[in-house]
Amino acid sequence: MREYSHMPITWYHLVTTGIIRWPIRIFTLLGMKSKKTIDNRMEIMNHINNVILEYVKAQDTNYAIMIDGQWGAGKSFYWRHTAKPMIEALTFADNEHYKAVKISLFGIQSIDDLKVEIYAPFLADKNVKKKKWTELGGHALSFIAKKIGLQDNKKVLVSVMSVLPINIKHRVFCFDDLERLNPNIMMDVLGYINSLIEEHHIKVILISNGDKNEVPGYAEYKEKLVRFTCKIEPDISLIVRSSVEGRKKNYSDFIKTNSEWIANVYKQAECNNIRTLIFSLDIMERIYPIIQANMGKEEWNVREYVLLLTMAYSIESRKKADNPQIDLFLNLSQSWVNRISFKENLSVSHSSWNEDEKQKDLPEDEKYLRDIRNRYFKNTFIYGVSKSLLEYIQTGKLDEGMLKNEVSNMAIEAQHYFQTDDQKLMSKLGNFWDVDDNEMKKAITDVIEGTKQMRFPMAYYPNYFLRLQRLQNLGFGETGYSVPELKKLFLKAIEECPKNGYVEQLNGIYQNTDGVTSEFTELAEKVYDINNSMRNKEHGDAFKEAILHLDAGADLKQFWNLPVNIFSEISAKDFLDSFISCHNSRKRDVYYFMEKRYECQSHRDHDSAFISELTKTMYAYLSDRNVKPSPSRKHCEHLLKVLKNETTA
Repeated sequence: MREYSHMPITWYHLVTTGIIRWPIRIFTLLGMKSKKTIDNRMEIMNHINNVILEYVKAQDTNYAIMIDGQWGAGKSFYWRHTAKPMIEALTFADNEHYKAVKISLFGIQSIDDLKVEIYAPFLADKNVKKKKWTELGGHALSFIAKKIGLQDNKKVLVSVMSVLPINIKHRVFCFDDLERLNPNIMMDVLGYINSLIEEHHIKVILISNGDKNEVPGYAEYKEKLVRFTCKIEPDISLIVRSSVEGRKKNYSDFIKTNSEWIANVYKQAECNNIRTLIFSLDIMERIYPIIQANMGKEEWNVREYVLLLTMAYSIESRKKADNPQIDLFLNLSQSWVNRISFKENLSVSHSSWNEDEKQKDLPEDEKYLRDIRNRYFKNTFIYGVSKSLLEYIQTGKLDEGMLKNEVSNMAIEAQHYFQTDDQKLMSKLGNFWDVDDNEMKKAITDVIEGTKQMRFPMAYYPNYFLRLQRLQNLGFGETGYSVPELKKLFLKAIEECPKNGYVEQLNGIYQNTDGVTSEFTELAEKVYDINNSMRNKEHGDAFKEAILHLDAGADLKQFWNLPVNIFSEISAKDFLDSFISCHNSRKRDVYYFMEKRYECQSHRDHDSAFISELTKTMYAYLSDRNVKPSPSRKHCEHLLKVLKNETTA
């Protein structure tokens, strides 16, 4: 009798058997931002907006304000989409609007360079040209500016501009990339900006990554120049939605729908770099049509999975210029993640194991893959990897044919982790407290009729039976059958239903141990017997094909641990003929297979009759004087030695 109360549990089998409910979207397991988090972020951004508005509207300010944040955190994005429009909506005397001007300090090499950036735009300003300075040569200056070029003749241009009556008071200047300014002129530029503030009372907003500014004296001067520093923490979900505006509708809608999830992926990866985010969205847009055409059923969430890969590959690839570990991504698999997760779960309840893990010096590659699992895939099934996508992100070269094949394979793999209609029906029967009366009545009818028609997979019948039996005993539904009648109906279905091949990990399907009955156990035993017969037949046929055609190169290792007589359909003579005729390099694989298989006593017992017959056949062959010394004969002698060891073991 098989014991069903101590079988290993996997999430997959919990889901497929209906013991737990399957989430509507697998990626919700990664989590969404809480309302509290969203409210806090909104409060911070509203505060920054208020600081800027009050600063611009204030009279005769003698200080600047700063927008600070890490590289790629969205400072420029905030200026372009929020701060600038907000400032230019404000008005002053005669209902005129403020003008917000952004100037990058990157590449500025002198104060004259900065003056040109500030004043040159006025040459093309029609409102300025209307003033009385035209007699000073406004038209001539425009002509000169076009002819001489700003970079080679800055001093001439600066000298001419200095005599022009240009009013910059109602312009709000945003000086960006402060940390990228030439350190040798940092203090001079800050001094000039300070003079603009104090002498002309203009409004200045500095954008900087303060963490990267280590110029001597900078901190002290900043304290004098800047009154308020506003720290930008990017609202990634907002940036995601804004960045796809104007793109193709189906792609834009897809990204907007998943904007909160995308933001959470970046949060889990501890990446606030907006440039990386936009890069990953651009990559996804390029491959989106290929995914749509090859992803199979939409509910399998292949699009979301490829998006996850795109984000993960982008983040890891752009962390540093050359990441030698990035290719390890291609070694990830669901089985690897399951193995690691299982081991870690054991350590929770086994302190000694936990200590061993702490002391274990893991290889760097192993550590990296664990980190990848924790950042991106800890609560997500892995449908596969994409070599073509990783190459595209790294080099800009896209192999569309390879990507199509990879996406199609992902769709096939995804099917294993999504409920079929039969599994959904199983879930309804298991969640009887939460199912509507009419819905439950229909579910019971569907199972009875489906069983009569033998349309369910063989392995499902015991579980369906147990659920119907439980519902009937608890008073949640009537089947119209007594328990013996019900068992007879299901037993007939098991015996006569179409057999679609051997089912791996059958134990996992029968792990709902609560309320196991003798009737259920009898049905499950019947399924086990039929399943084992199919396994023996399938593996036996495959092994026979591999042995009789050794030069085809089939991997014999897959047959090492089969708990059956794998030689039942092969005669000793046929085996020897195949062994002699195969290439000598292949002969080593055969006796190595024998050695490994028969390390297990039960395998020797299964194959004992064949081992004995083959030993006799080998003796007869090697006793033949016509068999001359040769490498092939030596291989036969070695095989005989292996067989003799097994018969005497």
